[in-house]
Amino acid sequence: MEKYIKVVVGGVYIYTSLEEIADYLRELDYVLSEGTAENADLDCVFKALNYLKKYKSRNPDVVIIVRSVERILKKDLEEGKIDLWGR
Repeated sequence: MEKYIKVVVGGVYIYTSLEEIADYLRELDYVLSEGTAENADLDCVFKALNYLKKYKSRNPDVVIIVRSVERILKKDLEEGKIDLWGR
């Protein structure tokens, strides 16, 4: 039997069987709680977003999380807090 890991992201329970994905989701939750991705591992954040979009997009609560994180990323980019190309 497959063991599932429960991760709380923005108050929503998300279950995954992959520890690596659970770590990515925790990083995504960090971005949500801080309201910025300035000190986050952006690779993890984007992997978590891709996972949620691909496998959990039918859940309206997850859609809200994805949109919220995307707004945070956009704001941080515009303000120069993050750089996607590592310059």
